[in-house]
Amino acid sequence: MSTKLNAFGTLLKQSHMSISKAAKFFNVDPTTARRWRNDKATTPEAVLLCLQSISSGTPVDADKFVLEDKLVDALRSIIRAMKRDPSYAYTWHINLVNAMLDSGVSSQLANEAAARFMYDMFTIDTITGTGGEGHEKDNKDG
Repeated sequence: MSTKLNAFGTLLKQSHMSISKAAKFFNVDPTTARRWRNDKATTPEAVLLCLQSISSGTPVDADKFVLEDKLVDALRSIIRAMKRDPSYAYTWHINLVNAMLDSGVSSQLANEAAARFMYDMFTIDTITGTGGEGHEKDNKDG
């Protein structure tokens, strides 16, 4: 079987790491590691950077990855809290609006920008319902 290896497969080979060892190292199921190798799933950037570091002999800055994991976990907790409690999500929306109002932005533009941020960042619609139903009227005039 002579198939061209993708980045994950190439780095695994250069690192002398088997699929099962990679799966254990990255704390994923071996099926996930095989999917990364076979281009059936996108390999996370951190995994590629780590393998690149291992294959080149350059030390990995593990603190960077630990911090990123903690930040991702914290962000997921915030999103869960917002989805459970729409008034919490709307509090974020209002804080964003107030910061923009303090900078001289119009109320309409501030509300639109805050709603856009909330949706793009958290997938929460603070204007039409999911995460702030009916609250958009509260800050209509700033």
